[in-house]
Amino acid sequence: MMPTVAHKKIGTVPPPAAADRAFLKKALAPGGRGGVSAVEDAARAWLALAASRAAAGPLVVVVESSLALEFLSQDLAALGAGKSVARLPALNVESSRTLTGQPAPDVSGERLRTLQRCLGWKGRGIVATCIQALLETVPSPERMLRLGERVVQGREYDLDALSERLVAAGYGFEAEVLAKGQASRRGGLLDVWPLTEAWPVRLEFFGDSLESLRRFDPAEQRSRENLKALMIPPANEDTTDEDRADPTDYFPDNTSFLWIDPEALLHHYAMSMELAGRASPTVVIEREFANWRLGMGRLFPGGGTWMRADMMARAIWGSSLAKAWRP
Repeated sequence: MMPTVAHKKIGTVPPPAAADRAFLKKALAPGGRGGVSAVEDAARAWLALAASRAAAGPLVVVVESSLALEFLSQDLAALGAGKSVARLPALNVESSRTLTGQPAPDVSGERLRTLQRCLGWKGRGIVATCIQALLETVPSPERMLRLGERVVQGREYDLDALSERLVAAGYGFEAEVLAKGQASRRGGLLDVWPLTEAWPVRLEFFGDSLESLRRFDPAEQRSRENLKALMIPPANEDTTDEDRADPTDYFPDNTSFLWIDPEALLHHYAMSMELAGRASPTVVIEREFANWRLGMGRLFPGGGTWMRADMMARAIWGSSLAKAWRP
């Protein structure tokens, strides 16, 4: 059960003591790898928020499934985490597919939005994800930069060349924009609906000059809000094997990891391997999982030690909510 903590502002995580904060900073140094068990429900979100304050950069919080990620995201939002959290959901799971079996545009858009953010991540924050998402490959950062397009109000563009680049990035040109991944051109107007946006955006040109950008309602054609700039990512994640990469290729050097519930993570790792046709005996899969997880941390400078979860819980709540575990 979640302990009751008395403090002035609802939703505020109590600060750790000086000695505990020093420990957390060491454990969450770049490349730091923390693991906790016996932490359930909203306690996970409290733990992630407090741990992220001790990290040097983004903290990647890994849970066992897409459902667990949804619960974690809801709890983080309820605690007021807001824009400090980016989500990286899994794509190759049933909940991320449409009835036709295609990737859901909203899921792909959220993944691309998070990957874009990671390329230029500044400061602290949380990347909430699940083990299935970390096991999937994504379009390489080089492809994202090569096919992505940033447009800024007041700058000049060759509208024909811009339209051709959007086609190369996977956008389908239609008579009007009705769905994500579509674009439309009428004279000096260029409508485009990036997967990362909740609404399509209308680019209005006067000659080669981009006069305005504004989101609009495709059903009523009403403008919603003006923009100063827009980042247009590729319209899908489809690419060749040579143009694919691991999600960690996007994470900055000062990234740390927090792995929640190792037994559940191992179980879902084994399930993912079985679905991929790479099932192994239990002892082998445990070793593969440990090596994979440790290897991910070694990709980032600074090394880092495994956090003792009991010390972390005491630092945050003043009580032992989690028991320590080691790989």
